[in-house]
Amino acid sequence: MLKELELNPNALMDLNTFYHMYKTMVNSSFDEEDPEKKIMVTWAINGVSAAFERFCNRPLKARDYSYKVGGANYNPAYTIFDPSPKNVFWFPTYPVNSLTTFLVFGNVVTPSTNSLATDGYILYNKTGKLVYDQGFYIGYYKTIQTEWNGGYEEGSYEMAELQVLCFRMVNSLLQAKSNPLLQSETIGGYQYQLFSPTLINAMRGLSPDVYSGLGRFRREAIG
Repeated sequence: MLKELELNPNALMDLNTFYHMYKTMVNSSFDEEDPEKKIMVTWAINGVSAAFERFCNRPLKARDYSYKVGGANYNPAYTIFDPSPKNVFWFPTYPVNSLTTFLVFGNVVTPSTNSLATDGYILYNKTGKLVYDQGFYIGYYKTIQTEWNGGYEEGSYEMAELQVLCFRMVNSLLQAKSNPLLQSETIGGYQYQLFSPTLINAMRGLSPDVYSGLGRFRREAIG
């Protein structure tokens, strides 16, 4: 008996979204009752979602982040930062949907009441840019602590676009079982295809339109 495989909570789409897109974009019904196909699709969605985030250098689906140890959303890599060299701080993904807490050297910083950011921060939600004119205590480490939500929310135009790209890539994987850029894997006796170690080349070779479409979501290195 095949072991049930669950979608990652940060997967770009759920099974119902995949089935709906398959019906409308392929003009055919996917066999939703076949447990082996369900496992294959689930694994592909998880893999493609993770691959997209690696390619884009950032998380894509909206999620909560907190610096508080022991909390459900504790993630120090995305909430505790060394000081920026100037008065500008960039969040590691965008858009920033909410900013609950922003601490600098243990002091609470709130939104500025003026356009110069002299008495607080100015947040540009869409790009994840935050300006704080008083600076971030250069010479110390981990002086910035945050609680925030970032990434594309369900129902947004960007998430809809990412889901279309995800569907195209997943469908390409399902239809490309003999593609030399893929490698065979086995779950419960069922053999399927998964990304080879040359992940980006596999994406480029399988679906150039997907590779190109992800370009606008890619976060380039800053600094």
